[in-house]
Amino acid sequence: MSIKNLKRNLDSRKKNKTIGEKTISTLVMALNQKVVQYKIAKFSAGIENKKAIFNEIGYSNFTDLVEIIKKADFIISSDSLPVHIAELYHKPHWTLYNHKINTNWLTPSSSSSNFYSTFEQTNLINIIFN
Repeated sequence: MSIKNLKRNLDSRKKNKTIGEKTISTLVMALNQKVVQYKIAKFSAGIENKKAIFNEIGYSNFTDLVEIIKKADFIISSDSLPVHIAELYHKPHWTLYNHKINTNWLTPSSSSSNFYSTFEQTNLINIIFN
């Protein structure tokens, strides 16, 4: 194995840590049943005036993302920048992992409150809003 491949295998960072459409659909259906107000924040890559779908809010830079998180009551995100910003602003948050939960990367709040799970866990909203 080359050093380049070894570095790639040891690097826990991924270029794209997004929550899949199936998981988002499951979350949306459950949130609607629980009558919870929510917004889905999506990176808009600088596309201005893009028509947003219902309950979707776009952000194109770090400042926009911080403002969205500061206004939120609760954050659900993959293990990526939004949960770490939420931690910084003392916002409760739930961390989602693809398949295996890596407790090394949990924020202190997620870890102490057990606010984390995988995408595949059933009844995710019941777990979150117990």
